[in-house]
Amino acid sequence: MLPRLTVAAHRNAPDSKTLPDGLEQVCEPYREELRQFFTYNSRRADAVDDLVQIVYLRLLRSRPTEPVIDPRQYMWRVAWNELRRENERRQREQQRAVSCDPAELTQLSDYVDSLWTDNSTEDIEWEQVNQALRELPIACQIAFLRQYRDGKTYKEIAEELKVTPHAVKKYIVKALGHFRAHFATVDMEPE
Repeated sequence: MLPRLTVAAHRNAPDSKTLPDGLEQVCEPYREELRQFFTYNSRRADAVDDLVQIVYLRLLRSRPTEPVIDPRQYMWRVAWNELRRENERRQREQQRAVSCDPAELTQLSDYVDSLWTDNSTEDIEWEQVNQALRELPIACQIAFLRQYRDGKTYKEIAEELKVTPHAVKKYIVKALGHFRAHFATVDMEPE
């Protein structure tokens, strides 16, 4: 949490001669009102005190082009703008976050394992392929099999796993690297 900002705390700042002397007196009576405002309107309860401090900081740094006739109204306009910015940031964070149920991934993995068939007559020992596949995390297994066995696109796999296409690409790259490392150490000569 940010420390409580006051005009006195910034007196030694390089531009201290331009700070408004009465800012603390203007804003301090509204501190609790601002806290309540952010408590009820913010999407993050833990950010309330930070938002109050950011409002004060913006007021300290602001240089209005016209004289401020109603300081309270000006402060509330800054508070509303900061609330809007914070809620937009929070919404972007939620869109990036992906929640995944481990039981659902395990169920998908079992489903993928049941679809794996041995219909190739190549010299590769399928037991080694299955062993290398089992060593991977479940999400990597699903992404790899969906891409190379089922021919699905990154977007289709991402929708199935409820992740981004970029995450699917990472899973597949990890799986390919694992297969390279696994088969570089395994002796594939027939006995």
